[in-house]
Amino acid sequence: MSRRSDTAALAYAEQPPPVIAAGDMDKPRPNAGMMLEHLRFLFPKDKLNGAAEGQVEIAWSDPGKGHALTRGKLFGLHEIDEAAEWVAQVNAAGSNTYVGPGLRSPDADPNKRAKTADVIGSFVAWADADRDVEGVRARADELHLKPTMAVYTGSIPEERCQLYFEQGGLNTDLGNVRQQNEWLQHTLGTDAVADGKGLVPKGFS
Repeated sequence: MSRRSDTAALAYAEQPPPVIAAGDMDKPRPNAGMMLEHLRFLFPKDKLNGAAEGQVEIAWSDPGKGHALTRGKLFGLHEIDEAAEWVAQVNAAGSNTYVGPGLRSPDADPNKRAKTADVIGSFVAWADADRDVEGVRARADELHLKPTMAVYTGSIPEERCQLYFEQGGLNTDLGNVRQQNEWLQHTLGTDAVADGKGLVPKGFS
């Protein structure tokens, strides 16, 4: 989702990156519509493959504790619209907000951060670039790697971007998802995305 000092945009691979701001540069504000589009892409209803009872993890920072990422809330897949509105409110109140690309188990506690064992699959592999976005784009172009969607999460102090690659359905082989993420990281020179939490939450648009 977004850090409050940033603007954000969504772009699809077949389109040039649009210039879509989440708010005025001097007074950025969350865009619930973009957040909803982001969630619907990560968790497509038409590709659930029997996982309709899964959950989406939203994590948010505590402004009073140096924006430590300690808080979490899970929403059912039927609550995507409500999740986007809720995130916009939390973001507007001063917290950085994040979504976990990995689908969480329906049995996970909905009122706290999920555990690694709660992740049951992912519809995407992804790369996260917090620096040298132009270089990442150039390397992707050289290899003819076209992400299904890009999320531009900010431009301060420099442009940041997430690249998502659809799996064609829910990939429940988490080792395979991690391998893809690690390959993208090393090939494109992006940030580390494989961690002990399983599938780390990423910033919202």
